[in-house]
Amino acid sequence: MTETLPTDWTRWARRLAAGVLGVDAALHVYWLTGATWPAVDERALSLAVLGFPAPFTARILIPLALALTVAAVALWRGTGRLARLIALAVAVGTAVQVPPRLAWAVGLGSPTDGAVFRWLNVLLYLPLCALLALVAFRVARGGTPMRVRAFRL
Repeated sequence: MTETLPTDWTRWARRLAAGVLGVDAALHVYWLTGATWPAVDERALSLAVLGFPAPFTARILIPLALALTVAAVALWRGTGRLARLIALAVAVGTAVQVPPRLAWAVGLGSPTDGAVFRWLNVLLYLPLCALLALVAFRVARGGTPMRVRAFRL
């Protein structure tokens, strides 16, 4: 016996992916103002967010914020081919981050010895990347219902 999940699942998946991307875009715009929250300075922010020192300059932040915003809007509003391609790009981009983040979570080859990055990676970045990859792959499938096999013991 095969059952399908409700079609609302696709809408939920699109909205969840768009919401995560939108929050990420808003953070990049916020950092563009020169603010460094949740860190005390730019170096601490870089170490907490990226795991290594990097500049938070307009040349880097503006394209990231724009790309994240475009992806968020496309996933929130669109169900067509472009939205599916963007969802696939988001899925691949986040899925490739899962193996190294998992390795860092268990202490292998961590880009930094900073405790802040390690905890943020374990509690936030790794789960969000995994969830966003799964959800975005679902959206990229184009709304075809997921099939769940029911079995009896």
